[in-house]
Amino acid sequence: MKNIKVSVLLISSFLLIALLTAVVGIVSLVGIRTVDDSNDDMYENLTVPMPHLAKAIELLQRQRACMREFIIGSAVGDQSLIEDAYDRVRSYRPVMEVSMDEYFKTIHAPEAIRLFEEARRIYEGDFTDCIEKIHAAAKRGDDPVAMYELMRGYTDQINKVVDNFDVCMAMKIEVAAETAQASSDTADGIFLMVVVIMLLSILIAVVLAIYISGIISKPI
Repeated sequence: MKNIKVSVLLISSFLLIALLTAVVGIVSLVGIRTVDDSNDDMYENLTVPMPHLAKAIELLQRQRACMREFIIGSAVGDQSLIEDAYDRVRSYRPVMEVSMDEYFKTIHAPEAIRLFEEARRIYEGDFTDCIEKIHAAAKRGDDPVAMYELMRGYTDQINKVVDNFDVCMAMKIEVAAETAQASSDTADGIFLMVVVIMLLSILIAVVLAIYISGIISKPI
């Protein structure tokens, strides 16, 4: 390096420092963007859908409660109680359909898709049949004990819907936790990389400054 002109050496040194500074900036920007994209994905696909599934579970339980009101209404001869409960069931159905549709859009894991589709088939099939049969029986004034036994006959299938929804929610929470950890690990890795490059830049700058100052001061 002694044969290199001082001006060339200065320019080269400054360019090297500028390059290292640019590397730090680029790594930082890429890291910020990566973490930001990860957070956006977690929010859109893991956080936003949770209320939809929670709403579906809530409305499912509300409809189960309405079935019990059918039986109570039949037992006490209160048709208005039966019809009020059935009106609520009908108002719950479209909301639940929307909630299930919105949640299903965010499912990607094959096992979660299978569980959710199975739960939805049971809800739209056996669960709906059970409600309609008990409602019709209550309107006729059938034996409440018989209606209760009819409802119990569907209990396993109804519980299957709830269980599948619960598993889907647990899987979503697990994925959210993994995504958050991965985002944290990425941020830590980028932070370490930036620190290393910055220290390296400082070290190179100090060495070049001492060396160049020595070259300039010696002739003087």
